[in-house]
Amino acid sequence: MSFPEQLWMDHKENLSEYILDQARIQQQNMDLDYCDAIFNTGLNDIEDKIILLDGSDLKVVGLPQPSLNQIQSYQVKNVRKRIMTQMYSQHT
Repeated sequence: MSFPEQLWMDHKENLSEYILDQARIQQQNMDLDYCDAIFNTGLNDIEDKIILLDGSDLKVVGLPQPSLNQIQSYQVKNVRKRIMTQMYSQHT
């Protein structure tokens, strides 16, 4: 296991905490817990930031790649919307 992958495994709950909180609010279910969909969304968020920085993906930096079929569509839409907002704000 690579160092970046081990780092992800050791800290994926901390790195995905905001996503879990948002899912709990959106689904009005405070009993939701971490699951593959939450972790995949976290990886997807990290990958989006890496792409913005230098055009790489998670594989290039040694992190596991998210399984997009496990990410719910509303989460993907929110991630893409945030990226577009960030890209727009950086170029204005």
